[in-house]
Amino acid sequence: MKTFTHTIFIILLGGLATMSGSAQWSTDAAENNLVTGSEKDQREAVVISDGAGGVFIAWRDYQYTTSIFGGEIHAQRLNSEGIIQWDANGIGVNAGSLNKGHFSPVMTGDGHGGAILGWGRNMGSLYNYDVFAQKLDPDAAKKWPLNGVTVSDASGTESFHQVISDDSSGAIFTWQHLPGTPGSTDIYAQRVDSAGNVRWVEDGVEICMAAESQSWPKLVGDGASGAIITWADSRDGMGESDIYAQRIDAMGTVQ
Repeated sequence: MKTFTHTIFIILLGGLATMSGSAQWSTDAAENNLVTGSEKDQREAVVISDGAGGVFIAWRDYQYTTSIFGGEIHAQRLNSEGIIQWDANGIGVNAGSLNKGHFSPVMTGDGHGGAILGWGRNMGSLYNYDVFAQKLDPDAAKKWPLNGVTVSDASGTESFHQVISDDSSGAIFTWQHLPGTPGSTDIYAQRVDSAGNVRWVEDGVEICMAAESQSWPKLVGDGASGAIITWADSRDGMGESDIYAQRIDAMGTVQ
């Protein structure tokens, strides 16, 4: 009986040692967990839960460019133990469009263990930014077109984009649009469904087209696959900025 008890104790200790050995989260505040150590700079990191105790992390990566206006979007998944799940230094999200300048990643969950990313793209002109999106499954497979879905490539500048889930494995985006320069900005929104199809008006639904500028939009789900969007608004004149909000339903109708 004594031998049997000792055997169980040794087995338990072995199991605990295995569990402890698999944990990868650093306990050293001076060390931490390295997500990517690629050459050059990695910036603008964003993170969301993967729904299983781990995270998706996305960032702007400069390893393929020498220009401060360049950059690519990369992503990585860490499991609940802090172990990297995809390729070392992450995967490239925007395939086949190097040297264009991809920036400001945003991200939301797809409700099935994957992630939907949005980002801005600079086509080489200071006032020509567009918004693109891609969906990744838990194993890093791209679920939408290889080069991403065009959320908006209207003439002018789309910037300060944000994204939330549409509660149906797709996403709703909002951004501010500058038609030309000099000029004032307006607020737009677009929905991309679970298959990567743009569901609303091409280049987005007009959320606010008031006088002067509407800027820095944020959004939250309305509980019915639509969104409520808010922004800073200077329609009463510069130096007189106020806060406005608008609801849009799942069909793209401003409420």
